[in-house]
This record gives sequence, structure tokens and C-alpha cells, in this order.
Amino acid sequence: GGTLESQVTLPWLGTQGRDKLTRWTGINVPYAATADVRVFARYANNPGEFASAVFEELQQLGQNPDIRDPAHVPFGRSAKYVQVKFQAQEYGFEIYPPLTLVAAPRPSVKD
Repeated sequence: GGTLESQVTLPWLGTQGRDKLTRWTGINVPYAATADVRVFARYANNPGEFASAVFEELQQLGQNPDIRDPAHVPFGRSAKYVQVKFQAQEYGFEIYPPLTLVAAPRPSVKD
């Protein structure tokens, strides 16, 4: 037998404003886990770009069998849309609502 991998991929999320570029600063995640959980994100400036966007590993959340204060996972990339994925090499993690995506508007630069 092999190791069972488990994962949860959130739908992509975007900003409300049409022309504003958003700087995603991170996500706050309440979770419980009996295995370490790796957190990934991919970014796009329009939804069609997700077809070729690659997930980047951001952080590893340690084992935490009891839910407590949410873990903060920083991003640090600029994009209008983001998609987050959680993955563990073993079965045994739960993500609890509310997950809070933290974003800050980025001022536009004019020539």
C-alpha cells in the first residue's frame, strides 16, 4: 500500500473592483490536523489564466489535532485572482469556516 494523499482546493477568488490590482496578503485558516498540511496558492490577472497557472507552496501548517485560533498563511504576490489548495500526505485534516482571505488594494502607478 501507498500513502493516501488528501487535499482541498478552494474555488478561485477575485476582487470586486474591475480595474484594481489587489495585493493578497494571506489567508487565515482555522484547521485541525493529525498530519502536517502544506498550503499552496496560484495567481491570475483574469480567470482564464488559471488553466496554465502553477500552484506555489507557501507554508506548512503543523499537526494540530484540536481546532484553535486560525493560522495565518502569508502570500506576498500581486494579482487580481487567487486560488488556494491545502494538501497532506496522509488523510487527517479538516478546514473550518470561516476562512478569511486577507487582501489590500495596491495603489496604481501612472506614468
